[in-house]
Amino acid sequence: MAEHINRKSQCCFLLSLFTGSIVFTFMSSTRHDVAEFVTGVPSSLKLFSNRDKPPCSNELFRSYYRSQHAFPPPGQWLVRDPNVSAVFPILSPDICSFPEEFLGKGFLRQCFRRKRVRSVLIMGDSQGVRYSWGLWQVFNKTFYSCQLLKRESDTTKNVADPRYFANGNASLENRMILGIRLCAKCVSYKVLCKGREISPFTLEFIGFHHMAAGVMEVDLRNLTGSTNLTSYQEFVFRYFLKDSSPDIIIVPPPVNNAKFREFPYHFRLQLRSLKSLIDDWMPRSAQVYWLPGMAEHENRRLAAEFVNKTVRGKLASELILELNQGVYKELEPGLLCEAGRHFGFFDLFQASVNRSEWSFDGSHMQPFWYEVIMSYLLQLFCVS
Repeated sequence: MAEHINRKSQCCFLLSLFTGSIVFTFMSSTRHDVAEFVTGVPSSLKLFSNRDKPPCSNELFRSYYRSQHAFPPPGQWLVRDPNVSAVFPILSPDICSFPEEFLGKGFLRQCFRRKRVRSVLIMGDSQGVRYSWGLWQVFNKTFYSCQLLKRESDTTKNVADPRYFANGNASLENRMILGIRLCAKCVSYKVLCKGREISPFTLEFIGFHHMAAGVMEVDLRNLTGSTNLTSYQEFVFRYFLKDSSPDIIIVPPPVNNAKFREFPYHFRLQLRSLKSLIDDWMPRSAQVYWLPGMAEHENRRLAAEFVNKTVRGKLASELILELNQGVYKELEPGLLCEAGRHFGFFDLFQASVNRSEWSFDGSHMQPFWYEVIMSYLLQLFCVS
């Protein structure tokens, strides 16, 4: 986008401020009172029985945020056949439902055609790249063919690939100052998806292990008149994406990388800065989905040095839970905005905390998890 987008006039003013705080108990399956939530839901969205729930939607989630000031509880997982590994579990939320027809290929194709989706972006750390792989799988099963267009070439060093971000501009590539990226899996890539009855669209993953880390700085001072180097995050939103602005942005904040390094307050400030960059430089039509962090499982760790590791007397999952609370509090004004572009998702900490058997290495889940979560997020996008 060629020029700065003025967001100040588009701010959403809330008529009330929430003053209470949600107290969570570590490693518990905390569930909010659904009956209390229903009292604040419009009649068109109310629950009539456990067998007659409204479709899960951004509008219904907004009503939940307004009542409970937290990400919605995920409900329970239904494992249809534990003897068949190819059969994925089904999420059965307490407050809403995903009707069977939402799972069909035709539904998603019609949704992308109706909403004119041309570009999907995921940003994040090693969890984010796995969500992108899961989304790639969903698209391959739905749109028939998603082919790799480009990928960062240097996967042996923990640095960004300047050629990927310069897009063939040698002068711009020479202005890039590389920093350390503490995430070997955070390799950016872009795929093109094609299929019958849909227009082609792209899926891109852009890696960052830290919301404010110096993965890369770009010296654009002579071009912009600025006295400071341009940060990696600002460069991505202000320059790199300006000619291919995404319609959907999915951001799982990098809580797994931050849990041992960041205090919750600092992490929240970094999230605020990232959100501001999105609001300043991405088109108003782009919808942004924020995913809470998952629990980790000490009994599944592959590296012995990380088993039961504590910082400030807290295990990894306790620290992630703290960061998740800060994520929600920082996002709540945008989540409550009726005309807003920021949306949340189910509490993935609750969804994963009692599922150690699905953990791959203590920090990440098995591949099917990411595909299942992405399929439900797409349904949420399409219904809303």
